[in-house]
Amino acid sequence: MYERWSRHPDLDKFERILESWDDRVCSEWIAPDSKFLNCDDWLIDNSLYRERNEMIHHYVKVAFDKVKIFFEQFEPILVNYWENMRTNYKIFNEENLQNPAEVLKAMIYRFKYQRDFFDAVLPTSREIGMVKIDLRKIKQKMVPQPKICLDKLKAIVPKVV
Repeated sequence: MYERWSRHPDLDKFERILESWDDRVCSEWIAPDSKFLNCDDWLIDNSLYRERNEMIHHYVKVAFDKVKIFFEQFEPILVNYWENMRTNYKIFNEENLQNPAEVLKAMIYRFKYQRDFFDAVLPTSREIGMVKIDLRKIKQKMVPQPKICLDKLKAIVPKVV
């Protein structure tokens, strides 16, 4: 509801001082029944007004579909993160491990690559249409993880060598 200002009682004092030749809102100054205008009566015939809920629902759905697609791009990173969390570092101390030098080299390469890749690929925020995604907490949690894994691996290397 919008407050009506034409013929509003607060404007009575201004209407009284107008000259006969001044522009007036109406020929006879009578206070309206209500100080508020109901715009629904004017808008009900407008198709955009009638369909506004469906349009808003559609645009919000499209926006969140785009957010879902955006997050699906991070699935490989999440898989790497999960695999890193599951890494059993004790296996590098096993005597039966074949080619420990090659395995260590591959793991060191993996963690160094992930460290640089996670930092480069994960933004701190992203605007996707009408939605802005704050990714700072995700980045803070994921980016240091390969470095932590690399440090654990470096602690094992002297024992394995």
